[in-house]
Amino acid sequence: MPLIVYLVMPDGMAIFLNRFVEQTIGIAPRELTGHRELWAEHIHPNDRARFLDHFDECSTQGKEFFAEYRMIHKDGRVLYVIDHAIPVFDDNNEFVRLDGIVVDVTARRIMQAEELQTLSEISARLAHEIRNPLTSVGGLTRRLLKSFDPSDPRREKAELVVEEVERLEKILKMMTAYIEPKSLRLRSCDLNTVVNNAVETIRSKFPDEAFAVKLRLGPILGKIKLDCDLFEKVLTNLMENAFFRMKEKGEIQVATHKNGEYAKVTLAYKVPYMADDDIDHFFYPFVVDYPFAKDKPDTDIMDVPMCKVIIHKHGGIINVSKENNNVVTITISLPFE
Repeated sequence: MPLIVYLVMPDGMAIFLNRFVEQTIGIAPRELTGHRELWAEHIHPNDRARFLDHFDECSTQGKEFFAEYRMIHKDGRVLYVIDHAIPVFDDNNEFVRLDGIVVDVTARRIMQAEELQTLSEISARLAHEIRNPLTSVGGLTRRLLKSFDPSDPRREKAELVVEEVERLEKILKMMTAYIEPKSLRLRSCDLNTVVNNAVETIRSKFPDEAFAVKLRLGPILGKIKLDCDLFEKVLTNLMENAFFRMKEKGEIQVATHKNGEYAKVTLAYKVPYMADDDIDHFFYPFVVDYPFAKDKPDTDIMDVPMCKVIIHKHGGIINVSKENNNVVTITISLPFE
C-alpha cells in the first residue's frame, strides 16, 4: 500500500510497520519496530514533544489519534505527514492496540505554497495597476472640487465622485493588507495572560453597564509560541466586532482550555440575528456590516478577515458556528510547542 501502516500496543511498543516506511523516510521497518521513541527520533524536533504527549495519551487510554507533523528523511529532507490511528478492543471491551496509517502529504503542502505565492504576486501586480489611475482620478477630482463655488450645481456631482474614489482607495488598502507578507515575532507565551490582557482592553474601551465580558481561564499546561502582541490584537478585534454585532449590549463569554494537542480559546455571544450565509462569510473581506449597531466602529472591518490569516500563520485553526438561538461561537485552536 502507498502509505505507512503500523500497529502499536498500549505500552507504546510498535509490533508492526509495513515496508513502505523505508520508501517514505528511508528507514527499514526493523529499525523502527519497538518503543515509540524509535519513531519519535525521526520527527522534526519542533513537533516531537507535541507528538509524544498526544500519542502517549491515546495509546494508554485507547483514544483515537490524529495529528499532522513533520518528519526528517534519512537524507535530511523534511516531510509533512498525517498520522491517524484508531483503537482496537477485544471481546471484553479491553483496549488491545492502535491500528494506524501515516500518509505523506509533502507534495500537497508544496503545491499549496506555490499556489498562494502565485496568487499573491498576481494580486500585488493588480493592486499596483489599479493604484496609479485611481490616484490620478482622485487627485484631479479633489482639485476640481476645490475650484467650484459652494453654490455651483456641479459641486454635488464632484463630491459624489470624491466619495466613490475614497471608497475604492479604502478597498485597495484592504487588498494590499491581505497580500502583504505577515511576519511573526514568535516567543513562548502564557496563553491565559494574553487572553486576560485582551479582555481588559475591551472592558476599558466599552465600559457601558449594558455590555460585559465574562472570562473563564482553564489550566493550560504547556507553553505556546505566539506573537503575543499580534495575537492579543486578534482577540480584541474579534471582541470589538462582537460588540457591534450584539447591538452594543449583552455579554461575551471568553474561555480557555486544553484539548489534546491544542490549546483552545472560545468566544460566545448572542446577536439579534445572523443568517447562515453570514456565518459562511464571516471572514470574507468587504461583506461585513453592522445593521444593529447604534454607532459604526472606528476601525476598518478589514481587521476581522485578517484575524483568520494571522491565526493560520501561527499554525492554528479558527472556526465560527451559530446555534438556533443566534449564539455565535468562535473557536481558536493553537498547537503547543
